[in-house]
Amino acid sequence: MKIHYNKVFFNKYLMIFLLVELMISIMMWFVYLNYKQNYAEKVIDRIDIAFRTTVNSYAMISQTLYEEILNTPKIIDVFKHAHKANKVQQAQIRQQLFQILNPTYQRLTQKNLRQLHFHLPDNTSFLRFHKPQKFGDNLSKIRRSVVLANQYKRKIQGFEEGKVFNGFRYVFPLFDEKQHIGSVEASVSFDALSQEIRKIYGLDYAIMLKKEIVAKKLFSSELKNYVPCLLDNNFLCESNTIRQQTTHDDNHKLLNALAKQLKNNVELNSGQGFVKNVQLDNIFYEVVFYPLYNIQNQQVAYAMTYSQNDSLCYLQNVFIIFFISFSLINGLFLIFLYQKNKNSQIIAEKNKHLVRLNQDKNEFLGIVAHDLKNPLQAIQGSAELIEMTLQEEKLQSKQELFEFTQMISISVERMFNLITNLLDVNAIESGKVKIDLQKQDILPILQRIVDEYRKKAEPKQLKLHIDLPKNECYAYIDRNSLHQVLDNLVSNAVKYSHFGKNIYIQVSVQASQLLIKIKDEGPGLSQADQNKLFGKFARLTPKPTGNEHSTGLGLFIVKKLVEAMKGQIWCESQEGYGSTFIVVFEY
Repeated sequence: MKIHYNKVFFNKYLMIFLLVELMISIMMWFVYLNYKQNYAEKVIDRIDIAFRTTVNSYAMISQTLYEEILNTPKIIDVFKHAHKANKVQQAQIRQQLFQILNPTYQRLTQKNLRQLHFHLPDNTSFLRFHKPQKFGDNLSKIRRSVVLANQYKRKIQGFEEGKVFNGFRYVFPLFDEKQHIGSVEASVSFDALSQEIRKIYGLDYAIMLKKEIVAKKLFSSELKNYVPCLLDNNFLCESNTIRQQTTHDDNHKLLNALAKQLKNNVELNSGQGFVKNVQLDNIFYEVVFYPLYNIQNQQVAYAMTYSQNDSLCYLQNVFIIFFISFSLINGLFLIFLYQKNKNSQIIAEKNKHLVRLNQDKNEFLGIVAHDLKNPLQAIQGSAELIEMTLQEEKLQSKQELFEFTQMISISVERMFNLITNLLDVNAIESGKVKIDLQKQDILPILQRIVDEYRKKAEPKQLKLHIDLPKNECYAYIDRNSLHQVLDNLVSNAVKYSHFGKNIYIQVSVQASQLLIKIKDEGPGLSQADQNKLFGKFARLTPKPTGNEHSTGLGLFIVKKLVEAMKGQIWCESQEGYGSTFIVVFEY
């Protein structure tokens, strides 16, 4: 006997336990996310300060370069005619500028200023000191900083992509007295910034550029200098950046290992800064993604910095430990209350079980007494008639004797069916029924049962219509159990059908399931009858139409056998319109 200890109490407390657990989990989770967000914001703020400080330091250098060297009478006198000159004259001006400023440019490259670039008022490239052979291309569509500097005649600075170079640009307008004659820019690479940041703040950097933006602006000859990032193919990295940043191969390997751990991170599409914690060889690394925006305020890149730090891991561990601790306390409290009520629940459940057993016993005795009494009386009466007629020699013919013995046979069959059903129920409830599932063709089994019941249906002039597929229909069944199920269902259809009606038996295959439908034109079932249809000792409103006998156990046995074969059974019926029993097995 299986005891259920105060299910109502247990389920209520379990619900309370789960609700409290859920509330605490949500609260802790939000606290954790808030703390994590605050921590990430502080980390990103530190990166932002380091980044802006370094960028501004180069801005000061560029400003000094502009004021003391580029915006001087000597340079202005050479450049002021460039925007009105022809190609030959422009070539001469370009050569003069290059000769005057190239020594300065070479010294600037040692200070990490990578680019010095003159532009005409219409945004045409006039002289690139890093690529003097490339000039004459109009930058209006790709260099917003140059456009703004020439349009508003003021200094423009910020991160920007270009045809050759991506970096931080400082663009200054140039004037001949009050006449605007063009602009000049000094640029610094991200690698140069990262070197300075590493010196001052001890942080290692890498940059990831959005492929869709950068690739459109670069000269095709410059694309070779960029490779897809390991983190995400939608970003590009400068092919030489990592080699310049890292002084040891180990650092290069570390960056690659971190990138593989964080590959295809969805937060890269957010455009927001974020922090990740990565564990490699039992060492925790804090990886910070700092968004970079261009002159047009578009997020075009991420600066990725990494360092050994287990702060986030420590925070996660504190959260997990606290959650587990609370869950254990909550669980122990549940066990305490459960144990406290266990003894009383055992007694209550046993009493209920005894009451149920007593009710089943009384119901069983009532059914057996009633169902066995009538056939025994019939047997006794038939035997007395035979005995009396033999003694008085009143037996008219063998037919009369046959009728008496047939009455005895029917009564014995009725008793036998009742006892068989009772034994089947006992075997099912005690777990003694052995089910051997094998893939078998069900059609021969069904055909044999239909052939048997055609004869039994003749007294009522019932017609059995069978619709079977042409091909074999296999299902995982136990042969004997399926025979008992189908025999019972067809027997019920015959038993409850009115005179001259039809019984339809159909087999079909749908998807991976085999369906068997047995439909009669009997009285149908009310909703109340359908609710108790498969119960034990169920007594339904419809009665057999030919005074056949019913134990109320057949459908109970059928349902148990179908479920034991991993199938399903249900009934579709409407009062006055017959019933359809549907059995489904895996095909």
